[in-house]
Amino acid sequence: MSLAEVRSCVRSGVSGQPVGVQAHLASGLPRVAILGSTDVAVNEARDRVRSAIVNSGFTWPDARITVSLAPATTSKRGAGLDVAVAIAVLVADEQIEPVGDAILVGELGLDGSIRSVPGAIAMSHGLDRDSPGTVFVPAADAGVWAWSRSRRVVPVTSLTELVDWLRRPERQVEAPRRRLCEEPSPVGADMSDVVGQPAAVRAALTAAAGRHHILFTGPPGVGKSMLAHRLAGLLPALSPDEALESAAVAEACGDEVRLSTRVPFQTPHHSASHVAMVGSARGTEVQPGLISRSHRGVLVLDEAPEFRRETLESLRQPLESGSITVARAGVTAQLPACFQLVATANPCPCGQHGARDGDCRCPALSVQRYEARLSAPLLDRIDINLRLDRPRSTQPAPPTTELAERVVRARECARERWPQLASTMTPCGPGDPATLPEAVRTFLEQERWRRRGGGERRHAAAVRLTWTLAALDGCESPSLEHASDALRLRG
Repeated sequence: MSLAEVRSCVRSGVSGQPVGVQAHLASGLPRVAILGSTDVAVNEARDRVRSAIVNSGFTWPDARITVSLAPATTSKRGAGLDVAVAIAVLVADEQIEPVGDAILVGELGLDGSIRSVPGAIAMSHGLDRDSPGTVFVPAADAGVWAWSRSRRVVPVTSLTELVDWLRRPERQVEAPRRRLCEEPSPVGADMSDVVGQPAAVRAALTAAAGRHHILFTGPPGVGKSMLAHRLAGLLPALSPDEALESAAVAEACGDEVRLSTRVPFQTPHHSASHVAMVGSARGTEVQPGLISRSHRGVLVLDEAPEFRRETLESLRQPLESGSITVARAGVTAQLPACFQLVATANPCPCGQHGARDGDCRCPALSVQRYEARLSAPLLDRIDINLRLDRPRSTQPAPPTTELAERVVRARECARERWPQLASTMTPCGPGDPATLPEAVRTFLEQERWRRRGGGERRHAAAVRLTWTLAALDGCESPSLEHASDALRLRG
């Protein structure tokens, strides 16, 4: 056989890209050509692979060798294809039998050892779960690959050991499966610290149950920041798939990789730039930004009007789509950005405008300019807009554990009716008015035109809020009371 093909994969952004590695041996002057959008590290594989094959006791073919990495248009970086190239050459030279559906990942040392490669989580999560094939990975990376529940993972330490196990599959030792690390909420403070704000706590509970974006507005000292920083504690723990997605983002950022059920939580300073928010390019790699770091979690913008305009406007597209396409320095990547936005804002520069017993001396034009820092298109994408005032009672809110249980019950109630929405940005109900009972649908339509407000986006948000409130109450179908409460939360 002068032609052979094996399977491998490379990291692309925060996911994995399957790669087909073909090796062709032909007569002619001995040389090695590697084709397919490669970088320096991949091109250097010809020397590493040759030394590894010879030092592992095999013979380097005395032929013209062409290696093709498909798809050719996909950029391939790093040394993770070394093992696949070596096995493809050995199969093409008929020194070993074809390897079938096996997936091979790893960097080769000159002595034939198989070394760790970066991006293990991204590659393990990105491979097609339904495709067959055992994955042979460096022993140092086996612990990470073993988090994948969809395929068989075999750790290997050298090219010799790999060939031996390919020849005798019955001797393969599978890496043990690893369990998720269950960790508490990243925020230690309790919702019971919030005093005298029952409506705001109800709004936070609704936002957590339905993953609604929320904005708290009010004077200083009313509890806006306390509510925003405690909302993450109400969210359910991540599922295994969500934890893998979150870990892949952390891996791409160069952070410590932990497969944890903890909900991601980001609280950037208002000086954060547009690039820090959406992501940037680092050489040929895309660096995820704050919105991707918040994937499957919460992004808190405390004092949102103080952020730069371009930073705030960059949130508009990912707030709806759950992803963002970053193009920097000739590198383009689609990054996950399914986050929940929790923002706070003062009503004016001094913070006292409209407050009970407040003494605002800001000129009317100054107040208008301050309010305009949050643009109408951005506010249109925030489902809950609640105005807070100074509390008149000292009644504490229920504890976080109690509220979190209500969120879980609401999600379970909604999952029974809308199972297809469980892992989306709207888990408690769709925004289609046709799904509502006729009386509720008519009421929302009438209120929409009476208030002269509202485009389709605002109306869809009211519908989703109605379904969320019904799920919190354990109702199979929303009532007029739920619809009325939804309109109050919508603002």
